[in-house]
Amino acid sequence: MGTELYLDTARLGRMCPGARLAEQEFGWLVSRLGSSLYLEQFLIHGVQSLPVRFRRRVPHLQCWRGVAGFRRGLAEFVGQPQGGATHFFAQSSFLIQFAADCLFERAQRVLVTDLGWPPYTARLHDIAFARRKSLHVVSLKDHVLHDQIHVDDLIERIVTSYERLDCDAIFLSDISYLGVRLPIEKILAQLRHNCKFSVVDGAQAFNQRAVDLNSLACDLYLAGTQKWFCSYHPLRMAFVGQHCDAERIERIVTRTDAKRDALFNFCHSAEGRPQIAYGETVNVSALIAAAGALHQMSGRPAHRCTLWKRLTENASVLADWLTDSPFVPVLSSASLQSGILLLRDRHAADDSQAVERADLAALGLIASAFAGGLLRLSMPTIAFSLHQMSTITRALYQLES
Repeated sequence: MGTELYLDTARLGRMCPGARLAEQEFGWLVSRLGSSLYLEQFLIHGVQSLPVRFRRRVPHLQCWRGVAGFRRGLAEFVGQPQGGATHFFAQSSFLIQFAADCLFERAQRVLVTDLGWPPYTARLHDIAFARRKSLHVVSLKDHVLHDQIHVDDLIERIVTSYERLDCDAIFLSDISYLGVRLPIEKILAQLRHNCKFSVVDGAQAFNQRAVDLNSLACDLYLAGTQKWFCSYHPLRMAFVGQHCDAERIERIVTRTDAKRDALFNFCHSAEGRPQIAYGETVNVSALIAAAGALHQMSGRPAHRCTLWKRLTENASVLADWLTDSPFVPVLSSASLQSGILLLRDRHAADDSQAVERADLAALGLIASAFAGGLLRLSMPTIAFSLHQMSTITRALYQLES
C-alpha cells in the first residue's frame, strides 16, 4: 500500500487488476470500432461476436459474454436461485426507487433501522409518505456504538418492534455503512411468515463476505461493484431472491420510475425485452470493468473462502493495537463485527463535527469520518505490517492534538 494507507470502501474501493485490464482493452476496442455494428454486437452478445482479428488483440475481454452472460455469472457468484432476474442501474437513486416500488407494492408498514444508509432511509420515507404508507425506524445505533448490545438482544429488538408496529415488510442492511454486520438470516427467518416483502442492502457486504441468495430468505438483494468488489466504476444491482413473487416483480419493472435510468433500459433491451426502449447514450464502462472483476474473483475460489476471515482478523488485530490510542475501537458482539473497524474519539461529543478527510490524507490515511468523532477504516486483504499500524497510530495521535 506504499506510504498511503487506503482504508476506505465507503466511496470507492481499490480497482483490481481484472477490472483494470478489461477496461484498458475495451478502451482500445472502442477506439477502433467507434459506434459500429461490431461494437453493438459485442455489448449484446459478447467477445465471441467480434471478428477474429479483434479478439486476438483483447484477450482480457474474454470475460465479457454479453449482458445475459454477465448476469448469469453474477447469479452464480451470489448463489442466486435459477432463473432469478438481476437488474442493473447506473445511479443509486434509481436503485432505491426500484426497491421502494417493490416494497410498497403490497406492503403498508415497512420497518427499517437507523443503521441503514441515511439517504436511503430518507428516500424511503418520502416515497412512503407520497403513497400514504408508513415507514418505521428502529433505533439501534446507540445500543451498538455505546452499549455493546449482544446479537441476540439486537434480533429481539428488531423482531419485537416489527410485530408491535404491525409491519408487513422490512428493509435491512447486510453490513451497515458503519461496519455493523446484522444477523439478517436469523431476522428474516423469524419474520418469514409475516413479511410480504424484504429488501437487504448488501452494498458493504458484496464480496466482503460470501453471499448465498439460495439460503437467504430475502426478496430483493441490493449491491454495488465499486466498493469491496473492486471494479471501481459504480454499477448498482438488484438481485431478485427466491421467495418473491417473480411475476409481480416483472410487472413492476415495466412501470417503475427506475426506467429513467439509461443503463437499466440498455441492459433490458440488450436481453431482448423490447417493452423497455432506450435512446439515451449509455456509459457501459461499469459493465465491462465489473465483468473483469467478476472473472478475477470467480477464478480464485480459495481466496473468496478466506477473504472474510482475513478481513475480520485484520480488524481484530488493529483493534487490539489501538486499545490505548486517542481513538478507541467501538467494540460490539463478535458476531456483529465485519472487515470495517469503527473507531471513536475518546473525548468527542456526540454532536461534534466529523474529521476532515483532507486532514486524514495529510497524515497518510485514506478513510471515512462521521460526526461524533467516528472514524471508519476498511481493512486490507493482507495483514498489516508493523510500519502500517504505527502510521495509523501516529495519525490518530496527531488528529487528537
